Amino acid sequence: MAGAQEEGDGEGMSKSGEVIVGVGLADRPRKSRWPARMDVAQSASGLILGLFMWGHMFFVSTILISNDAMWMVTKAFEGQFFFGRAFPQLVSVVVTIVFVLFMVHAFLAMRKFPADYRQYRMFIGHKNLLHHSDTSLWWLQVVTGFLLFFLGPPHLYQMLVQPEGIGPYGSADRVWSEMWDCIGWS
Repeated sequence: MAGAQEEGDGEGMSKSGEVIVGVGLADRPRKSRWPARMDVAQSASGLILGLFMWGHMFFVSTILISNDAMWMVTKAFEGQFFFGRAFPQLVSVVVTIVFVLFMVHAFLAMRKFPADYRQYRMFIGHKNLLHHSDTSLWWLQVVTGFLLFFLGPPHLYQMLVQPEGIGPYGSADRVWSEMWDCIGWS
């Protein structure tokens, strides 16, 4: 009797019993894994850039020790102690790699920015309602990332086209002599 009911009019199974874990999932279209892959790529590029910035700040801060200490660091990165003479082009190669990584990271991160004013207002309302530290820190990352998108490339460009000017004397001259040229004050 129970078998006839199951095969007969279809009332043997209730609607809640029709869903069995795993049944029919093979027939469903799979969700794309690309958003997850891009999140991993964004995290990896951010980690690499963050580690690079720590190293960069450490090596640049050698100017606080002495001009000679920064000069030695500069010449080491130009390969003087390996090749017997300095090759500033080595710095340009590293700057190119960092610049490409910077742009890839910016592209991946911009996917998560609010795309229009409505999304922006919704996020600000969400942030103000929750008062959650992670949400506020994410917004700080968005703002600082947006600023770095405009402030980073001029620095990278200058290091790319004038690698021989890196060092205590070239940096001091750039700050003292050329700082106001970029905004038209001479």
